[in-house]
Amino acid sequence: MNQMINEPDFVTALKDSRETYIDLTQNGGFNLNYGLEAGWAHQQIEASRYQNLDLTCSEPGSIMQAFCEAARLGLSFDPRKKHIYLMGQKDVQSGRTITILYVGYKGMIALACRTGFMIGGHADLVFEEDTFTYRSGTQLPVHEHDGRPNHERGRLKCGYVVAHQPGGMVKTLLVPKEVLLEAASNGLNAGGSNNTWCGPYMEMMYQKTCWRYAFNAWYSELEAVGMTQAQLESATTAVSYQ
Repeated sequence: MNQMINEPDFVTALKDSRETYIDLTQNGGFNLNYGLEAGWAHQQIEASRYQNLDLTCSEPGSIMQAFCEAARLGLSFDPRKKHIYLMGQKDVQSGRTITILYVGYKGMIALACRTGFMIGGHADLVFEEDTFTYRSGTQLPVHEHDGRPNHERGRLKCGYVVAHQPGGMVKTLLVPKEVLLEAASNGLNAGGSNNTWCGPYMEMMYQKTCWRYAFNAWYSELEAVGMTQAQLESATTAVSYQ
């Protein structure tokens, strides 16, 4: 006799989001396929079984909300793009795990490029043994080093962001060392088995911090070119352990 196996709540939540997800993508004019996106979101949730917050046991309503928020922003869960991620947080009142949508720095760049504010950009770190001159917010900084790995070029000195804009213009921003070290301290203190501030991903996390700092600094300019409040909040709100 065959026994019926109930599907996990998170699978039901993704299925129940279908109509809202499709409506949001159509209203926003975004070329996102529900089936593909739900599949990629499913993969992220399944992968969380091996992390410190298991999203498979997350509040289903929060999964629906996070998944539909991705549609509202017009960003894809495609792992090759690395735009957005489903992350877990503990709800203070209930103690349950809830799912939130986290916009990675590549997702931030995609949102800004969509408005025409920029056409690309990069963030970099400066160390004590580098040659570095920051000139102005509209000129490329001078940054030279001998090619050694970051950990061999002395202590961290600062970071910077370069946004390439239409017409060959650039917009740059210096990121103070204190901002980077505070983000690293907060991330490391958050702990967890999937803490990406540990090991080989620390440089990437510093770059994410640089971009968040820049998007906060450029908030009003991004708003002026059409970036919505929801997009700006997603691009400038950090998650402590990611």
